[in-house]
Amino acid sequence: MYSGSSSLHTRKSIQEVPPPRPSHSARVIPISSSTDSNTSTTYTSSYQHPPPSAYPTSPTRVPASRTEKRRTRPAGISLRYYDDPDALGSLFGSFPGYGADYEPQYGDRRTLWSNLSDPSRYPFAGLFQSLPPSPYHSYLEPTYIDPSELAAAEHRYRSDFRAAVEESVVSEAARRRRVAEEEEAERKRKKREREEQERKRREKEAMERTDELIAAQLQEDESALFASRTSYSYLSPDDTVSYPSTLSLSLAPPSSLSASSTTTPRANLFSALRTANYTPYDVGAGGDCLFLSLAQTHLGTPTHHSSVRRRIVSEIRAHRDLYEPDVLAMVGREDDAAFEEYCARMERQGECGDAVCVAAFARSEGVDVVVWFWDEKTGKLGRVLFEHSPNSVTDSDSDSGASAHKVARARPVRNLGWYRSISGDETMNHYVAVYPPGEAPGRG
Repeated sequence: MYSGSSSLHTRKSIQEVPPPRPSHSARVIPISSSTDSNTSTTYTSSYQHPPPSAYPTSPTRVPASRTEKRRTRPAGISLRYYDDPDALGSLFGSFPGYGADYEPQYGDRRTLWSNLSDPSRYPFAGLFQSLPPSPYHSYLEPTYIDPSELAAAEHRYRSDFRAAVEESVVSEAARRRRVAEEEEAERKRKKREREEQERKRREKEAMERTDELIAAQLQEDESALFASRTSYSYLSPDDTVSYPSTLSLSLAPPSSLSASSTTTPRANLFSALRTANYTPYDVGAGGDCLFLSLAQTHLGTPTHHSSVRRRIVSEIRAHRDLYEPDVLAMVGREDDAAFEEYCARMERQGECGDAVCVAAFARSEGVDVVVWFWDEKTGKLGRVLFEHSPNSVTDSDSDSGASAHKVARARPVRNLGWYRSISGDETMNHYVAVYPPGEAPGRG
């Protein structure tokens, strides 16, 4: 144990006793005393000025086996505890003019200490020699301290810390500039996103307005187109017809026209119509044949078949109670979704129409539609009448022996032809436009 003879230096901490700065030739003389087998070193508070060669070596602190080795190397602080952070922290923290606020991190301490030359390490050893006894002396070895080297080392030490502080300040300023630039870039990115979203919203609104204007214009043009049809053909006043209250496809009484049973249904239909002075006009095959034929006979051109299809579906949707029983019977289902599925299917281009579509067209356009067909059983020409009455959409019956139909009042009539596919595939059944005597295709 170390013990001090002066109350000033007796077991005082480093912080409580400021270290005195030794003069050029100041030396701290350790006094050795021995009691029995124990040896202790006592430090005095007075300073003497013996020559460097008079400095004794403490036998308790430097073993005799290391004497020769110490003579061959520069005196300085021992590196035996170089990797001890606590020891290095205490060493640097005790340097005059520096406190805990200026202490570098442990890694920086070790780097700085390892890069110092031996002369630069002298002042740190001298500081601890001039301090009162403490456990930190176990990290030091005796050395001679030159005040000029102490001042130079202190200057280098301050310069090192000043450079480190300046570097950290520059790094912090650069970091803040980088953060500010990133925040500005993020702000600009969000602004661009908002502007892009606003642009897309305006474009969408403009497109919607344009679509609405186009739809309104098309609706207006379509209404004008359908309203402009004033050239109608009428059934003969001598014809007779009655109107049942349900839609069915039972055949009307066959006419006296006949054709060879050895030809195809198309050839039989066309031959029978021409014999009756009616002109069949095939506007083309495919699922749109019904709507093409209706547009041809009603509007004079098949170009507007999409408008015809759309008006028919609108009529069916608007009067569900009137058409739903026939739709369910047509599709063979009774569930609630069957009607809506049927309407959705009829809205698609290329979907084949049926008798419900013909009846809806007759009611929505205020016309009667006659569908001519070839009856293979009787070998004669038959027809089905779909009227525009608001309460019924149906075929016709007549008194026995009658060869033609008669309407109670004159109404516009549109004529279609229908024949069955030879293969029996219902999707291959076909509608054609039919013009009555005195009219020609394309004239309306």
